Amino acid sequence: LNAATKTNLDVDNSGTTVGTKVGLWQSPSGTSPSANQTWTLRNVTPTSQKTVNVQTAVNEKAVLPVEVTLYYTWGEGKATVANWDTSKVDVAKEGAYEATATATDVYGNEFNVTATVYVGALTVSDPVSATVLAGTSASEAKAALEAAPVYLHVKASPAFEGDAAKVTWNFDGLDTKLADAKAGDNIAVTGTYQLDDATTIALKGAIYVTAATPENVADTASNLTVTNQQTEYSKGDQWKKLTDGDTSAEAWVTWNSAGDYSASPTATIDFGSECELSSVTITYGDKAPASAKAEYTTD
Repeated sequence: LNAATKTNLDVDNSGTTVGTKVGLWQSPSGTSPSANQTWTLRNVTPTSQKTVNVQTAVNEKAVLPVEVTLYYTWGEGKATVANWDTSKVDVAKEGAYEATATATDVYGNEFNVTATVYVGALTVSDPVSATVLAGTSASEAKAALEAAPVYLHVKASPAFEGDAAKVTWNFDGLDTKLADAKAGDNIAVTGTYQLDDATTIALKGAIYVTAATPENVADTASNLTVTNQQTEYSKGDQWKKLTDGDTSAEAWVTWNSAGDYSASPTATIDFGSECELSSVTITYGDKAPASAKAEYTTD
């Protein structure tokens, strides 16, 4: 704010995307002026970096990232790295080595960063698992395990996420096992990770079967949306409150201009994705419905 010129900083059209132009705007005035835009001052000096680990096979050049994450007192941000100093990395010998570089963030700050390079073949994998509901089809259970990330290590190194294209699972007998499974059971699955044409790493997988836990999806955090609502009298966008979980305020007014109520008003609700609906609770105001009917489609 410049008190002398009565102007303040202003982001064009209240934009939030990177690169939006910042200019000046006349400051609000009057007996009770309101803020035009609120600004928060931040310390943009980096405090530390996110750990960088890289794995490479013996006698293969290590591929280091061109972007790293820096931490600030208020959060994190990306920074670019032009060149890594790998003079202390000996790819001819198994081991852990340190590479160094200078990263530059979006504010122009330069910050010294390091990366640990693990030279050696991947040797062991972490267990892999997926959780499905009782009654889930075999195809859905397979897809769930195949979507789970596979993590591998160079001996006792930190975990490195593997290439999903190199993972193969043996699902023999899964259909029968899944059909017989109940909530609380787990089904063991074996697999392999293909390192090269001649080498694989054994994988151990598990599919955990659990029971569905009912939850109220009528809240502002869900994907529940009202796509259509029949009403002859409304107050702005009040219909959006139909599924917000707040039963203390009116959300669907079916009173019409004739002074009576719509005989059979309808509303269409989109759950965002296919789900199992166990119950519906309808709250009402001064006129209780004689009946209620629910229909559904998965289209």
